[in-house]
Amino acid sequence: MCLADRVAPEMFWMSSVRRKRSPLSSYRGRDPRKLQKAREANERASRLESYINKQLETQTAAIAQYLYCEIDTATGYPADEVRDSCFGIGCGHNGFTAI
Repeated sequence: MCLADRVAPEMFWMSSVRRKRSPLSSYRGRDPRKLQKAREANERASRLESYINKQLETQTAAIAQYLYCEIDTATGYPADEVRDSCFGIGCGHNGFTAI
C-alpha cells in the first residue's frame, strides 16, 4: 500500500508520490562550510524520511496521527527540523494524519 492510500486526501501534498519525501538542501556552491552543512542536513533529512516511511509501512490502525513532538523524541532531531521536513505532508502545525 502506498502513502497516497494511507494519508487523508485533504492532508496529502502530492497524489503521485508513493512515499514521504523530505526537502533537501540544494546548495552547490564552493564554500566548504556551507557544503558540509548542506550535506549534513541532507543526511538528517534522509534518515528522518526513512524513519517516517517505516512508521507508515508498519501502521496497523486504520487512522493514525503522527505528531512532530513524538517524531523528534523518537529520532532525536530538533523539533523545528522535523516540522520543516514534515510540513508538506499535511501542512499541520502539530503533525499529520495517515489513513
